[in-house]
Amino acid sequence: MIVGKIYLEELVEDVLIKRDIKTEEMIETEEIIKIEEIIKIEEIIKIEEMIETEEMIETEEMIETEKREQEVRKDVKDQKEEDNSDQGNLRYVPTPLKPLP
Repeated sequence: MIVGKIYLEELVEDVLIKRDIKTEEMIETEEIIKIEEIIKIEEIIKIEEMIETEEMIETEEMIETEKREQEVRKDVKDQKEEDNSDQGNLRYVPTPLKPLP
């Protein structure tokens, strides 16, 4: 009887140990899964930040381009006005014709 009782206790102890090991493995697996999910989320956030940064750069470039175009249009307009004002100051002065020989 004592041998059977010891054997039974050892079996129960083995089962409990195996159950603890499985529980630990499940916990480790869950932790690994959580870590992988966190890594994926971080990668998504990095990608979104890169996209936002790229969009900001494109927007800034568009704004700079628009400013340069406005400056060029203003310069062209100012030049036309200057040319027109110079022409307004010029008058036609007829020169007398020379008689034919």
